[in-house]
Amino acid sequence: MNRISSLLRGRRTRSRRWAFTLIELLVVIAIIAVLIALLLPAVQQARESARRTQCKNHLKQVGLALHNYHDTHNRFPQAKVYDPNMTQCQSWISGNGLSWRVMILPYIDQTPLYSSVNFDEWVECRTLTNTINANFRKKLIPGYLCPSDPTDPIVGNQGGTNYAGLVSDGRGAPIPPVQSTCGATGLSHGDHTGALSYQGRRIAEISDGTSNTILAGEVFRGKAFWNLCGNYDQAGTRCHRWYEESGWCGADTARGPNSTIRDEIDWNDTDYWSIGGARPVSSAHTGGAHVLMADGAVKFASTNVDLRTWRAVGSAKGGESVSDF
Repeated sequence: MNRISSLLRGRRTRSRRWAFTLIELLVVIAIIAVLIALLLPAVQQARESARRTQCKNHLKQVGLALHNYHDTHNRFPQAKVYDPNMTQCQSWISGNGLSWRVMILPYIDQTPLYSSVNFDEWVECRTLTNTINANFRKKLIPGYLCPSDPTDPIVGNQGGTNYAGLVSDGRGAPIPPVQSTCGATGLSHGDHTGALSYQGRRIAEISDGTSNTILAGEVFRGKAFWNLCGNYDQAGTRCHRWYEESGWCGADTARGPNSTIRDEIDWNDTDYWSIGGARPVSSAHTGGAHVLMADGAVKFASTNVDLRTWRAVGSAKGGESVSDF
């Protein structure tokens, strides 16, 4: 009997020895919480790195498509379909306004979508109903979107984009850049100095060198955007329609990448070819934004790039001597 009692007491003792006290349990939970807190930023950083790589690849594919277009047509597409002899709507609107992203659809495996476009229907013609291209307009093209941008790519039932053509160098803007006003000098967009001008451009016309000239760049759709002459906020409309370029989407180098100054436009009609404004490249990435060079290379432009160098790579034939950036 005494031996049995002794064995039972030993088992109870061993049982108590292996149990967790409340304090021990709380310590373990605290350690796990600390480990999770340390791991989460690393996981988020890895995810952003993957998104950033995917964004760069999207822009690379856009560059290949632009060069394939050039091989076929012996020039890059117009930033938007613009023709001063085409008048179908208001007198100041010349051309149907469809963007270069529409024109390269066959070169990004989107031939059926391209074939569905009615080029006789103008983007902003108030005399037409714009119903034929309704499904086309709300289409989202994954290759035209940067996965790092958290903003909704659908605005007003229309699909957006993160990649804008470089239409102007903005050389007349002040240094350092300042928030502008309606009609101010240096608000350039339709001066055709960029590689993706409204007139279309051949590689031979990029006399500054294709490796020294930006063809397109990222745009963060969530960046502040202001109508100067109308004096109202146009937040959420930056590059909100992938199928058109014009004032709401095209980019320039008047300001550096990810400029903290709001993006600006001096008039709200999307199809007027010479709309003034300052619309730098921007992104949701830390430290800068991706740009596509005219030779097809994709670079990450730093927020701290020298502004004069930056404006030099924004022009197609400015004659500047450009160092790497």
